[in-house]
Amino acid sequence: MIRQSDPELYQLSLNLRGRSGVSQGRQDVCLSRMEMVLYDSSRPFDGRAVPEGSFAEECWWRSPGLCCRCPAAGCTG
Repeated sequence: MIRQSDPELYQLSLNLRGRSGVSQGRQDVCLSRMEMVLYDSSRPFDGRAVPEGSFAEECWWRSPGLCCRCPAAGCTG
């Protein structure tokens, strides 16, 4: 459960090695090397990593939600 004191951050995750994925709401994404995903840390999410060889590697960047608002319907490309 997400606490009311949650800082409301968006998180950008860049997959560097192995495979990874994030599920949030009704959306699910699987990432290969050098692919990225943006998600809202204030809402429940599930992250996973599948090692390539002996390990997986990711890089994360977090930003306050007020700095980059997406429409309520979500961001589509």
